[in-house]
Amino acid sequence: KLFCFEQTALTDNGRVFGERNHWKRMIGYLSVKDKLQGSLTYDTWAVTLINYLLSTLSDEKRTEERRLLEGLRFDKLLTQLEDRVRRQSLASNEDSSLAPGGNESTNLMKQIEVYRHLADEDHRQGNIEEANLDATNPKDLFNRVHDQALKDGFINELTKILTNLVTLPPEAYVLFKQNIKHYYSFPISIYIYTYTHIYVIDFCGIDQ
Repeated sequence: KLFCFEQTALTDNGRVFGERNHWKRMIGYLSVKDKLQGSLTYDTWAVTLINYLLSTLSDEKRTEERRLLEGLRFDKLLTQLEDRVRRQSLASNEDSSLAPGGNESTNLMKQIEVYRHLADEDHRQGNIEEANLDATNPKDLFNRVHDQALKDGFINELTKILTNLVTLPPEAYVLFKQNIKHYYSFPISIYIYTYTHIYVIDFCGIDQ
């Protein structure tokens, strides 16, 4: 119930600012993103809240939310936060727990560790599910492509591709064949999604 309340608040806030991903606003205020106003205190509480909310979910729902976070490169941001804490510790020439703001630094590092530990468990569970992927089931295959696109940060590109495929009229295929037959150059973009990249390949009409 708590997550539903928080998710509704996050979703409503994101909708006001035109964001599809309800985590984007929260993550946008991390100190490594908002260099003018970001603070270590906010970083600590934000990661703590994310951990708490995720821990209240079922495995399936938590995986969905984690994919949204991965789409925002959240793990990369956590690495940047870790680097920031270490730099501050070195600059103070003493252990981060004794440095100014040391308690917050220590708590932040602990929360990052908690997030990654749970992420590793989810990842192992995901590997088990992936091993059971039915390659003959179009829905399973589409879900696999969707999830990987979200993880790699290509969800917007995938959405555009699918929109083009859905809205492409049948006449377009006929026109393509006619142009090939009459030696006209008619470029067509074919989008191929692999595990980590989306390639755009242009084909032109050729003499046949």
